[in-house]
Amino acid sequence: MNSSEESFEAADARPRTVEELLSALHLKFSNNFAASQQQIGRASGVERQARSLCTASNLLAKSAGDSEHQRELAKCLDEVFGDLICAIYLSCCGMNVPARMLLRRSLELGLVVAAYWDSPVNYWTWREHDGDIKFSTISAHLRSDGYKTMCKKQATVSEVDCTDILQTLDTLYGDLSNVVHPKLYNFSTAGANSYTFNDEDFGKTLSYAARVLSTISTVLSARFAILIPILHP
Repeated sequence: MNSSEESFEAADARPRTVEELLSALHLKFSNNFAASQQQIGRASGVERQARSLCTASNLLAKSAGDSEHQRELAKCLDEVFGDLICAIYLSCCGMNVPARMLLRRSLELGLVVAAYWDSPVNYWTWREHDGDIKFSTISAHLRSDGYKTMCKKQATVSEVDCTDILQTLDTLYGDLSNVVHPKLYNFSTAGANSYTFNDEDFGKTLSYAARVLSTISTVLSARFAILIPILHP
C-alpha cells in the first residue's frame, strides 16, 4: 500500500464515539495509576500534613464561637484537604497539569482563611456578592504592618514567624500559575509519553504540594497559636 492509499484509509477510519474515547482515557489513566503504585509511598508525608488541616478546621470552628463567617472559613480547610488529595491522585493518573491547578486553588483558599478571619466584610463580599479573590491583595494584606501588629496583639501571641515564607509566596504562586496558563513546555499532549505517569513529574507535583502545605501551615500557625502543635510542631 502506498502513502496515498494509507492516507485515504486513515481519512475513512470511523472516529471514536465519545463513549469509546472516554473509556480509552479511563483505561489509560487506570494503567497510569497502577504504574504509580511503587511511588505512592512518597506521598505519605504530604498526605499526613494535609490531613492535619482537618483537625485544624475543627479547632478553628470551636474558637469561632458565634461568628458565622469564621465558622464558615474554618470549613474551607476541609476543601483545601480535599483539593490536595485529589491533586495527588490526579498526578498518579498522569494528569499533572490539573493536579497543579488544584494546588494553586488550595494555596489561595488556605490563605483566605487567615486573611478574612478578621475581615468579615471581605468574607461576605466574596461569598454573597461574587467578590473575587485577588492573590496580590491577599498577599499584600498578610505582609502588611497592620496585620503583623494585629497578630502581636492577640490574647495568645503565636511564636511562629511567617515573614520568611511570605517572601517566597509570589514565587510559589508564579510557579503554579505557569502551570495553569498554557505554555508549550507544559503541554500534556506532546510526544509519545503524553498522559503517561512519570516519576519525575510525580515528584515535582509532590514538591509543589509540600510547598503549598508549608505555606498554609506557617501562615495559619502565625495567626492562630492553638494550631501550632498540629500544623507547625
